[in-house]
Amino acid sequence: VRSVLDLACGLNPFALPWMALPAGASYLAVDVDERLAKVFDHLGGAWPVGLRGLAHDLTSGPPEATAEMVLLLKAIPCLEQEEPGAGRRLLRSLDAPVVVVSFPARSLGGREKGMRETYDRMLREMVAGSGRGIEVRSYPTETVYWLVRNGGG
Repeated sequence: VRSVLDLACGLNPFALPWMALPAGASYLAVDVDERLAKVFDHLGGAWPVGLRGLAHDLTSGPPEATAEMVLLLKAIPCLEQEEPGAGRRLLRSLDAPVVVVSFPARSLGGREKGMRETYDRMLREMVAGSGRGIEVRSYPTETVYWLVRNGGG
């Protein structure tokens, strides 16, 4: 992967040294927090990867950017709470060959409350008919979905 678009990135870009991206790869870190985006833009020269930060509200859709891989980690529940349907619209508008989406498996209090099943059903409804295959990986605190465009990625 030579280009990554990290939507609702939070602190994810601080993990760049462990991502094994090749030198010269591009990584666009997008977050609604303008201060955070500026920090990543400022740190761009600290890694051999081309890191850029961008402030953007995802309820209005994705930024105008292309990438081989899009990361959307633990963000859809927040988008759906902010504006019902925003997560589905965002997923449907992404053109990358690979989109990695994750959902929390436990509440903030650490309890399992059927979240895996609820979010699994939600995601499958969101991507139904999109032409993407789904690969699932479950971890103790998170479920990760690799949405791969059929015929590419």
